[in-house]
Amino acid sequence: MKKSVIFIFLLISVLSKANVKMPLLFSDGMVLQRDKRIPIWGFADANENVEIHFNKQIKKTQADKNGKWIVNLNAEKAGGLFELEIIGKNKITIKNVLVGEVWICSGQSNMEFQVFKTMNAEKEMNNADFPLIRHFGVAQDLNGKPKDDLKAGKWEVSSKETVGNFTAVGFYFARKLYAELKIPIGIINTSWGGTNVETWTSREAFEKSAEFKNMIADVPVMNVDSISKLYAKRMNERVEKIQGTTVSTANENTFKELSFDDASWGELKTPSLWENQPLGDLDGVVWMRKTITLSAEDIKTKVTLHLAKIDDEDITYVNGIEVGKNNQWDFKRVYQIPANVLKEGKNVIAVLIVDNSGGGGIYGESEDLKLVLGNKVIPLDGNWKYRVIVVKTALSPNSYPSLLYNAMVNPLVPYAIQGVLWYQGEANVWRANQYKKAFPLMITDWRTKFKQGDFPLFCAIINF
Repeated sequence: MKKSVIFIFLLISVLSKANVKMPLLFSDGMVLQRDKRIPIWGFADANENVEIHFNKQIKKTQADKNGKWIVNLNAEKAGGLFELEIIGKNKITIKNVLVGEVWICSGQSNMEFQVFKTMNAEKEMNNADFPLIRHFGVAQDLNGKPKDDLKAGKWEVSSKETVGNFTAVGFYFARKLYAELKIPIGIINTSWGGTNVETWTSREAFEKSAEFKNMIADVPVMNVDSISKLYAKRMNERVEKIQGTTVSTANENTFKELSFDDASWGELKTPSLWENQPLGDLDGVVWMRKTITLSAEDIKTKVTLHLAKIDDEDITYVNGIEVGKNNQWDFKRVYQIPANVLKEGKNVIAVLIVDNSGGGGIYGESEDLKLVLGNKVIPLDGNWKYRVIVVKTALSPNSYPSLLYNAMVNPLVPYAIQGVLWYQGEANVWRANQYKKAFPLMITDWRTKFKQGDFPLFCAIINF
């Protein structure tokens, strides 16, 4: 009896290993690119024979020693519906396949922004029944090494039930394109809010770049768990070295008080994101303090505190009294200071800042950072004292270059496409000059990887 069980187990193991398998991108409802050769790829046993059937085409190939295989179908005219068959030791049939135009939609939050959040969303969704428009949503994921397949994702037909979660920019583009061309349109949405361009670029591109090769040399190549632990260790060590003390919340309840001595604290130029300064890339919790001296006449009038903008959240105190708080990263802070809070002589403004991702700190225009006492204005720009009390060490897309390329772009390569829609730039705003080189590098990288020539990349980039 035991021998029979073992035999059955081994037989099942062998059969399951032998099955051909397709990436998630190749699934029911997919759209293939018209008028170009069409790469089809997948996984099988080492050296397994694989046969592809599509429309009137039959292609044969053999998996390599690692079990990977790829064939190129001849170019097809727009149309459908078709079936794509992949035959190895098993058979996979992908149904409801169209041929038309395929566009990758990528970038940060403006591309991630969904149809159901747009103006007149209910009306737009009720009029979204377009059977020939298909959307593939790539699940958000990151990795320290290039992945062969996506974490998750599926093709969906545009309808009032499904379109609400489509990328709004991609859907409206697809709808306009369909109205003009009257052919199937596929959009592949691979986006993540708040991400910089470096995370969307491959390691190989940086290694070949004179501008970035030294930077990428310090980036480890390892799995996501290992890279997360290393990132946490490095971040804490770097911040502690810069500020000369441990990262700790000890005694932070005294940091807002006028009596607290901040002489040992470091200084940050303000207004300016700390990413532009030696503190560098940091997500976490930081106290900032500014001491000012006022006369008896100054404190007799109505007083308004202007703190420009704070990324992301703040709780602001004057002489230990809370005067305001906000959690909108791009909102100007204007707080009224209650009577009897200010004193003749020294006064302290203490701001507790929580930065969740991207840029952090007090930023904006110098003229928006001030204390207004009736007709008198006291500028508050210049150096502020700071102390980091929490470093967020969870791995994020911006922690290292290439993390999103590895997990959310590499598995798409070399799918046949017409072009790319790109909506990104805000996350690189404090390094605008470097972006002039980093963005073209990413464009060249994608064109090199997809091997389809200089395909168009339409981009919208927010103000620099």
